Amino acid sequence: MKNNVLKSRHQFLILSFIMFFAVSDSAVASVALFESFDSVLLCGKPEGWTVNNFGVDEGWYFNEGLQFNETGANGCYAFAKSDEQPQYMDTVLVTPSINCSATDCEILSFRHYTRADKSETTFTVEISTDEGGVWSEIWRKEHEGDTNDRKQIEFIDIKAIADDQPNVQLRFHYTAVNDWEWQVDDVKVASKFNWVLFLPAIIAKTNL
Repeated sequence: MKNNVLKSRHQFLILSFIMFFAVSDSAVASVALFESFDSVLLCGKPEGWTVNNFGVDEGWYFNEGLQFNETGANGCYAFAKSDEQPQYMDTVLVTPSINCSATDCEILSFRHYTRADKSETTFTVEISTDEGGVWSEIWRKEHEGDTNDRKQIEFIDIKAIADDQPNVQLRFHYTAVNDWEWQVDDVKVASKFNWVLFLPAIIAKTNL
């Protein structure tokens, strides 16, 4: 009983802290890009987004209903699935160009779900400021094997690279051979962390 009371007090303090920053931060954050993949009928590819396949001619798709959205969001999402694909899959999902000279671009955030059994499988995020001429890796998901806790939210500081750049693009780069999938949803580039957008997932991760 005592442990339950202490846990409840701890949860209340965490929630109060989150709500305080949710109100203060959301009022001043500016959003340069937000994509939930829900704006296109039947979960099609959003305007300005591109998919490039360097391996087998299969890669990123946009889906609802054929399989469950495991990212923690709802509705449509982007996914690359190499399960039952015996050939090498090397595919990138590229955002539209973002003018970071007009809007502050400090944080890239996204929900995602990864699953892999093989150490050769890679999940990376890359950034370009020259119309895709040169890409630099800014995030990599390390292989953790087959685990039940794969739903995550990432927050990546891109200010040093993107600040004042008029043509910023980001891409989600997946490579694998017959090794499960990567789902991505709620991709956002903003001036600072927006607690409101990810509040439900943060509460879930703290077991509130």
